[in-house]
This record gives sequence, structure tokens and C-alpha cells, in this order.
Amino acid sequence: MDVYHRVAFSPYRSPELQQVVEFLGIPYHTLPGPDSKVGLIYLDIYESDPVWPELAKALEKWQAVDRYDTIFTEEEILAAEWVRLVPVYEKEYLKPGNLAWRDYLYEGRCPHCGTGKRQKAPVRLSKEPKRPPKYVVSPIASYLVLCSPEMVAEMEEARIQGYEVWPVLEHRTGKPFAHTVQIYVREVANPGLTRAEELRPT
Repeated sequence: MDVYHRVAFSPYRSPELQQVVEFLGIPYHTLPGPDSKVGLIYLDIYESDPVWPELAKALEKWQAVDRYDTIFTEEEILAAEWVRLVPVYEKEYLKPGNLAWRDYLYEGRCPHCGTGKRQKAPVRLSKEPKRPPKYVVSPIASYLVLCSPEMVAEMEEARIQGYEVWPVLEHRTGKPFAHTVQIYVREVANPGLTRAEELRPT
């Protein structure tokens, strides 16, 4: 397991941070600004890097954007009790259009906040989403998980459980697509990473 960081900053707002990066010998990339040759500096670094502690101190002191994520090895993922599957590749819009898909697709949804919904029908799309091989894809703004039957076979081989395989339908004909299915997760975990007593209503 490791933690990956994508750090970005302006060399004009945080010139001291650029000096720290160069002193630590961290490779970085530049993007031009509207009025300058270098408008943005960005770099990729893992927390396992020996220079990360020094850079982390500098990030607390000077202004920068730090986007980070936890990275697991394939062995750690396969040995995990549970995994979180995050679709980040979006294609196609749900049908029927004009948000009518919400009533077609879900039941039990609160009309005010949208919580409590349960999927009751297969996903419908106007066409089968194109994607790179073995990629999970999600219809735009839906957070639903679609993939190929081949990926499902690999999940079954790895003994991954806790899901059902639903068809994805072509909206016009109602026929299932040959190369795209939905991974429907039956159970939703309770919020366990937030201290409820610290939440404030808005």
C-alpha cells in the first residue's frame, strides 16, 4: 500500500515551494500561463519516497493543490476482505431522457434529497458505451458500474462476491447489449468513516 500525491502550485504565488522541490531533486512538469511561460508546476510523488516528509512540511507552509489517493498492490486487493470499486470513466446518458430515467430506474427515492433509492429496472442507454478493454464505465452522472462479461468472469474466478449481474438494455429496442452488463451491488455500507456527532445540518 502507498499513498500517491499529485501536487500543483503557481511558481509566482509560492516561489519558496519551487525552491524546496528543486532542492529535494523532485522531478516536475510545467504548464504555460496566460501571460507567462510557466503558469503552473505539477509533480507526482508517493509517500514512500524518502523526500516526502520534507515536501509535506513545505506543503503545509505554502499554497498548493494536493490531490491524493491510496494505491494498493494487486496482491493486497485480492487478499482484502472488501474493496471499493470506483468508476471514473463516464460515457453515455441514461434513458429515458430529461431525468425521466430516475422514475424508471429507481423506487423508494426521497423526492427532496434523493436518498433511500433502490434500483428496480435495468439500465437503458441509446447505444453501447465504448471503452478501453477491461475498463469499468459509468453512465454520465450516475455512479452505476458497467463492465464487460469478460470482467465479470474474472471477478467470479477471483471469488469476488456481493453483487448481481444485470443486463444493460438498448433503449429503442429493449434488447440487452452483448458486451456490456451492470454490476449491481445489493448492499450499501453504513457511513463508518465520519463521526456523526461532528456533522452539522445545513
